[in-house]
Amino acid sequence: MANFTYKALDQQGNETTGTIEAGSENEARSSLRAKSLCILKLKSGHEQRSAKYIITNALSYLSINRYKKANNADLVLFFRQVALMLRSGNTLMQAIEAISQMTNKVRFKNALVRMLVSIQGGSSFAQAIEKEKTMFPPTCFALSCQW
Repeated sequence: MANFTYKALDQQGNETTGTIEAGSENEARSSLRAKSLCILKLKSGHEQRSAKYIITNALSYLSINRYKKANNADLVLFFRQVALMLRSGNTLMQAIEAISQMTNKVRFKNALVRMLVSIQGGSSFAQAIEKEKTMFPPTCFALSCQW
């Protein structure tokens, strides 16, 4: 069994960190989901990283594009990815979680995580979009009400 460190959000939206022991990464994810945690980061405790990787990763955090608001192209891509994942049999929560892990824009990622927590709390997809008015224009809310 391996140790995994994680960063997650609880149902109230508070960030928590810790370690969990599991046989695989999938088991660790399942255990954290069973505790009603929304996983932001999960990594194996014994991973060795090169100095080049650490420096490159640290410098990527300085990129100004990471902190910009999502543009129309990002939103179009988001809705296309959600539609594709729903058609392939994933749940809405799985789709939003996967997309939030793939995006590089910090503000957009945080908005998606807040949406995920909101949906877990019982809100609809349209209500979750409406709560993120700074990220999604009113048109997105109006169109999502049609689903």
